[in-house]
Amino acid sequence: MPYSETCTCGRIFTTPGAMKNHQNSCTTSKKRLSAVLANAKELFAVQKAKRLEVLAIRRLGCEDSQDLVGRDSESSLLSNAVSSIT
Repeated sequence: MPYSETCTCGRIFTTPGAMKNHQNSCTTSKKRLSAVLANAKELFAVQKAKRLEVLAIRRLGCEDSQDLVGRDSESSLLSNAVSSIT
């Protein structure tokens, strides 16, 4: 069975070296990778913000910390608590 590999831009290659050379300069692949990395960065930033909010609440010693996390009406309390700690 002959070797065949397809790039994300749709171009088909029959030799591994040609595919590797193309991947280094393929703008479609670079744009796709950039978008995926930006999305991952955003997800990690959201997770970190949530983690920092929980830590800030624990440092303040709030008894109802589970009630505060995630509520829109009390998001200003959380942001004030975080800003007062840092």
